[in-house]
Amino acid sequence: MPEYPIAIVTDREPATDCFDTVIIDKSSFQKRDKPRALQQTPYRKTIYLDTDTYLTDSIDGLFDILDAFELGLRRDQGQSHVPESSQIPRSFPQFNSGVIAYQSTGGVMDMLEDWERRCRPTDKFDQRSLRPALYRSEVRFTPLPNRYNCQYHWKNVVDGPVKIFHGPLVDRAAKSIDLQEAISKLNRSHEVRLHYR
Repeated sequence: MPEYPIAIVTDREPATDCFDTVIIDKSSFQKRDKPRALQQTPYRKTIYLDTDTYLTDSIDGLFDILDAFELGLRRDQGQSHVPESSQIPRSFPQFNSGVIAYQSTGGVMDMLEDWERRCRPTDKFDQRSLRPALYRSEVRFTPLPNRYNCQYHWKNVVDGPVKIFHGPLVDRAAKSIDLQEAISKLNRSHEVRLHYR
């Protein structure tokens, strides 16, 4: 398995030396800081992961899609963050930003800047500003299979081994699903399967 350099954007020096590049960012970590951080990648191809993701297998395949596309991300499960006043056709889906594979092309950087501009400090969810930024861009993007961003606290259809589990990795009363139990149950089979809370 090839090894890839790993960068981190953080507000403090990490306690471990497993990163090849450390980018210190003292931003207030509002929603607009995510697209800003994505623009700081030192690499031509990048896989961005939210801090509440857990890898159980190699995700090298995400780099392969970047040979044909500029960006890959998972389609969100619904349109719950789409305002009724949206001028974008309702048929254009909402995407989840917890796992993003992308190239550092001019088009992608323009889209990330637009996403950052659209984020408001009061936004609770960055999907609301990501959706119009994607729609208005000229970026060639593709949806990722759910196994690369399995939001295990919600319903999902998955096919093949789940490689990235996405959700709180600590016990939260409202969503008290144990990660290890989810991994064991969901990866017991690699057939097409549905899981739900």
